[in-house]
Amino acid sequence: MNLDGSARTRVADTPEIDESVDDWQAVPGPRRSDYKNSNQFCKAEQTFWGEQFASRYGGGNNAFGKCVSGK
Repeated sequence: MNLDGSARTRVADTPEIDESVDDWQAVPGPRRSDYKNSNQFCKAEQTFWGEQFASRYGGGNNAFGKCVSGK
């Protein structure tokens, strides 16, 4: 649009934007270097990621152990 308001043009939707991603996901997760030890870091990861925590560490029951070991 021009400064005087003339020549307005509708902007098309941008399909490359994934609207299924929530805004909070743009917030970085915990950083290992911000915590005194791995257990504290992994507890923060569990809180931050919630149900997604296990899948981030390969799924299964040993996700916390994998987080602590850094593997």
